[in-house]
Amino acid sequence: MAKKPIVEKGVSLTGMEYFLSDVFNNYLVTKNHVETKLNWLLGISGIIMSVSLPWIIHKDPAINYFVLIIVAFSAFISFIICLLSLELPNWLLKKQHCDGSVMFYNNKKTVTPQEIHEQLLNIKSREDLLNQYSINIYNVVERNIKIKNKLFKLACNILIVGLMIGFIGVLIMIAF
Repeated sequence: MAKKPIVEKGVSLTGMEYFLSDVFNNYLVTKNHVETKLNWLLGISGIIMSVSLPWIIHKDPAINYFVLIIVAFSAFISFIICLLSLELPNWLLKKQHCDGSVMFYNNKKTVTPQEIHEQLLNIKSREDLLNQYSINIYNVVERNIKIKNKLFKLACNILIVGLMIGFIGVLIMIAF
């Protein structure tokens, strides 16, 4: 005979577990997606810098160095912004993380196994569990996803503008 799910206030515990797991998983997938985009942009910026810098050093009167410098500089700025996003500096973290989370890793605070055990023992009710989930989702979204997404958009826009200026400069050179 199948085990009946425990129902509290109209929602089964099994349903609640699946829902909370999906919610947290969606935030982690979003975080990984943003980090993947940043890694790609880091690589593209690095390649553009690697290709354009030798041409800047090369002494050829037919090359417009101003256009190459703009492209290389925009790639460099984009590269630096992507590097900053790998390990967010404190001055970018305007919002402090919520304390009291069992799952949130804070590299500035050392926690013993006994302290973690005590924190886990404090989760006694459904309300405590929901509180832990909300703290963790807040920490992932506010201190990671939002900031990295803004940095990605900034780095991407800088690189696109630099490449467009470089492309327009090349077209003007060819036309005249």
